[in-house]
Amino acid sequence: MPIPLHLNLFHRGDAGVPSIAVFGDISGRVDSYSHTETDQFGYESMQVSLKVSLAEAIDWLSNGLMRSAIVSGPYGRTVWEGILTTISAQVGQKPVALSLDAMANRVRCVYTTVLGTPGTTNSISDAISQSLYGIKDRIVPLDASDATAAAYRAAIVLADVAHPKTPEATQAMTGTQGDISLTLSFTGWYGTLEWVVTSNSTTSTAVTTTQVGTLLTNAAAVNAFISTSTGLITASGISSPQLIAAQTTYRAAIEDRLKLGIGTFPLAWGVYEDRTFHVDTWAGATPDTVTYYERLGDANVYDAYGNIVAPWDVRPNAMSAVVELLDVARVAAAPDAAARKYVGRVTCTISGDQVGCTLEPSNMDSIETRLASLRR
Repeated sequence: MPIPLHLNLFHRGDAGVPSIAVFGDISGRVDSYSHTETDQFGYESMQVSLKVSLAEAIDWLSNGLMRSAIVSGPYGRTVWEGILTTISAQVGQKPVALSLDAMANRVRCVYTTVLGTPGTTNSISDAISQSLYGIKDRIVPLDASDATAAAYRAAIVLADVAHPKTPEATQAMTGTQGDISLTLSFTGWYGTLEWVVTSNSTTSTAVTTTQVGTLLTNAAAVNAFISTSTGLITASGISSPQLIAAQTTYRAAIEDRLKLGIGTFPLAWGVYEDRTFHVDTWAGATPDTVTYYERLGDANVYDAYGNIVAPWDVRPNAMSAVVELLDVARVAAAPDAAARKYVGRVTCTISGDQVGCTLEPSNMDSIETRLASLRR
């Protein structure tokens, strides 16, 4: 049974920048599908499995990494976007895989001399890897050494990690080849903000969300992956120092600022459709404004008007309520209670004729766990 979504894939562009060259819609061939979204990442992960020929498996393993995906619903609404970062194939008895997770193509070594003096080598790069995937940094520590040894260390590490690596062991076993199963694991564009490090020596203060806009622009100057638009960034209204320690990733620098919230409540953020960065007010600040309704023993999620919300359209940073428990009193200011909770993470799963989603609270058990305890 084909999944009720369109999985549009695009060829890898130069330096990993998403291309408009269409690879194709693979939704008609997918055996299973899942994606996750969180309130501090946006589109987080997506995974699909399908059967392929040997020639197709070889093409995916040779050319697939950094292919971009745009998943849309039956009516064209985007439900997930990201890039292919891990490819796993089961060819008979042989598991084969390649991943960008451990890859780095720009390396420098931070060292300390025997006298305790700190130093940093110049970055060294692998131009071929960068032309395919963009720039991804790796900082290597080395103690009780000198600049010469640190340079050697950086060169050794670069040689080892400049290209995608396999996380799989192989086995020599008898058996027929059979079908070739391919698993494609995608990461949302927000994850690429971890790829590159930055710093800032300015100690003056600025509004935190204004700083985020600047950081997005600077990151895009290195890897043009994420939009520099700030139109969907809700201003925080609070300021913090602009100082950023050396070797800080863009993701860490952005989160250091956004985790200050608006001074009284948190913020929610992430990269969503059109690779655009969103910063929104925290839904838990207004817990009586419920976005999703659930019912005991019912597999559906409903909106405030009683309409069924498709599992792939459910998003985090929302309040969800269990209808049968709404008469249970709660503390006025508390976002979570017996009847409702703040939704921090959503997982949509499609396999065979089963379609559903999981609404997860922040740092708490899933709704299934809570409902199970009520049935005992």
